[in-house]
Amino acid sequence: MAVFNTKYYQSQEDALYSDGDIEDEIYTRVCKRDETLGMDPRWAVFYHFSPQRENILNWYPFESNSTILEIGAGCGALTGLLIRRGKHVTSCELTMRRAKILFQRYVDADNLEVIVGNVLRVEFEKRFDYVIINGVLEYAGGIMGKDAENPYTQFLSYMKSLLKPEGKILLAIENQFGLKYINGAPEDHLGRVFAGINGYPGQNKIRTFSRKELSNLFECVGLDVLRWYYPYPDYKFPTEIFSDSTVDEIEPKTTDVPYDMPRIELFDKEIVRKALMENKIAGVFNNSFLVELGNKACQEMNGPDYVKISSNRKKKFAICTQIYQQKEIVEKRALYPDANEHLQRMETPIQDQGPICTVQSKYEDGILRYSLLHEQSLTSLLSEQAEQGQVDAFWDTLQILKTYLYRGDLSKQPVDPKFLETFGPVEPQRQLHWTEKVNIDLNTDNFFCGPDQWTVIDNEWVFSCAVPGEYALWRVLQQLRDHALFRPIVTEAAVRDFLEVGEPELEVFEKWEHHFISEYVGMQDFASQQRAVYHIDLDESIKEEEAKQFLWSQLFLFDEAGHAEVLKSAAQNKDGIWCVEFQSDRIAQAKQIRWDPLEGNACSISDVRLEELSVRPINARSWDENKAVFSTYDPQFLVEGSTSNRTCIQIQFKCEILDWTTGYFQIECERNAEREKRLNAERQCEAVRAENQQLLMRTETVEAHAAEIDQQLQEERAQAEETAQKLRLAQAQIAEKEERLKETEQQLQQINSALEYLKGELCDHRWKSAAKILMKRKIEG
Repeated sequence: MAVFNTKYYQSQEDALYSDGDIEDEIYTRVCKRDETLGMDPRWAVFYHFSPQRENILNWYPFESNSTILEIGAGCGALTGLLIRRGKHVTSCELTMRRAKILFQRYVDADNLEVIVGNVLRVEFEKRFDYVIINGVLEYAGGIMGKDAENPYTQFLSYMKSLLKPEGKILLAIENQFGLKYINGAPEDHLGRVFAGINGYPGQNKIRTFSRKELSNLFECVGLDVLRWYYPYPDYKFPTEIFSDSTVDEIEPKTTDVPYDMPRIELFDKEIVRKALMENKIAGVFNNSFLVELGNKACQEMNGPDYVKISSNRKKKFAICTQIYQQKEIVEKRALYPDANEHLQRMETPIQDQGPICTVQSKYEDGILRYSLLHEQSLTSLLSEQAEQGQVDAFWDTLQILKTYLYRGDLSKQPVDPKFLETFGPVEPQRQLHWTEKVNIDLNTDNFFCGPDQWTVIDNEWVFSCAVPGEYALWRVLQQLRDHALFRPIVTEAAVRDFLEVGEPELEVFEKWEHHFISEYVGMQDFASQQRAVYHIDLDESIKEEEAKQFLWSQLFLFDEAGHAEVLKSAAQNKDGIWCVEFQSDRIAQAKQIRWDPLEGNACSISDVRLEELSVRPINARSWDENKAVFSTYDPQFLVEGSTSNRTCIQIQFKCEILDWTTGYFQIECERNAEREKRLNAERQCEAVRAENQQLLMRTETVEAHAAEIDQQLQEERAQAEETAQKLRLAQAQIAEKEERLKETEQQLQQINSALEYLKGELCDHRWKSAAKILMKRKIEG
């Protein structure tokens, strides 16, 4: 059982860092062993419980006999990983509520001690092989106290003192100049756009650093950088880990989406990252850093150069792929023991022959290894053809793959339980090219194109059952459609024509894919956790700012049929008051009039004045007597009052153009509030359903018990009836025997009478008479 240490706890520190009362809810759900916490879309829950949090270190080669100190463990996002990998883990957490959640989450771990309180007060009796500082250094300004002259170097110096001579610090932190922050993403801790870029004005307790600043901090405290790693999209939910040797060479395969806050984007991040790679500075602007620190003199450099983490799966399929450039080796490792069987199935001891083959690989000691290939990838070849406009060459290249996949004969779907388990029960109506042992995961990144042969490096999803080549090729084309470069070429119509299938077959492929991904592989869909991304055109924003010198207002004159004539006029600003005038003979004939003060901006409109008329907002977010606030970019008012004698309407009003992100974020907040209401309603419904289910189960139990009792009563009635029948029979037999007994008694009485008579005769010595009597009785008898 884990140890819970409160010796260093001080209650006043609970307020320093907290997600609020939701932590009480989390604690209750952890105590109930609620397995749905990782899919809760609320950031405070999802952040601490998503299994993807472990990706920052689940690939790292920890020494199995190591001792690990975890600083700022929170609710235990990484603790489970550490107790699986190390001999003993000491997790320090500042606040009591989070520490209780952490302890309850891993209460059965015999190799865990949870210490509550500021790590600076803890009296450690030993030094550690690893110190984990995951998203903590940025808070050192508050942790070290207001009297610390340089809290960040002092914090790191103290962490260094907790290491064994050959120990390592693994430190993860956001990059102050990460590409997403330059692109408009809010700073993670303060929630303000460009807060980090602008140097954290107005506060000194929280801050992140550039790579150069971090290097200086490490150098000041005498920590050697053993390896810079670049988690992508960031250190919180990474799926890829780059190093200095790969960050400018391998393009990320992961889409960077926000889970914490809505985000704006000012430019195409994929294009800009590619430019940064070409200039060999992608690492400087990576969104986050993971730094391996220690003493170079005591360390052996043996980490991977690139890692692809495939953990969003069932545990039996969860693996990571690691590239070692100097060794020219690729290794695939299981993230959980359950996945070793999956790795072993991927082994290809002998390389295939033919135009397309699978690379030779060997499974040994829990690791699948194969040689690192250097030929041009199929993705690179297709990119060159697309960039140069060689559309025919593009499809000719894919024709090689099509010929390979369509090698089976056309036939109806064969009956195979393995196929049903993997892809579901839906069947295509037409014949397809069904072929056994088809690799359905032919990602173009996994093809390396030699002059005479293409080599596939990933043999992960090959099944014993037959699979149609059309489906495998459809998956390739869908992957290409995810790239903006290929999308104009690989259109929906082009996909149908190239596959030689119709819409019904494409619908079948979609259903197979959904079943394969969600049911068989077990990938979770994080769409409900994703926040909105708004693309902002700065040129348009400049025009909008310039347009603030005047506003284009519109008046809609509706007739009886609902048709509208639109009057457009420029409002002029005079000493803060906007004035606009509309003139038309049709004003007097209008059955209804709508006024749109401006277009294209969230705004607040106040102090509206119309001679003998009034207005009422139609789509305002809030409204009082003098002011209407609009989150929408198309504010509208209904003009009320008689206009039958008018040919002119003059309107005066005050207008405040809201910050060009305000409308977005207000809408998002409203959506979040609505989403929260919906989730609460769903939880209540789920609770009611659960209660109803329990009542139903109880009712079924009572009914079953009643049926059992009724059955017993029927059996007892039958037994009673049988017993009564036997009793009646026995009574009849007794009556019969009593009758026979009476007859026998009468006979005995007669015999007794005869004997008495005989006795009398004997007494009188009348022997002769007695003999005659006996003879007579014998004859009569």
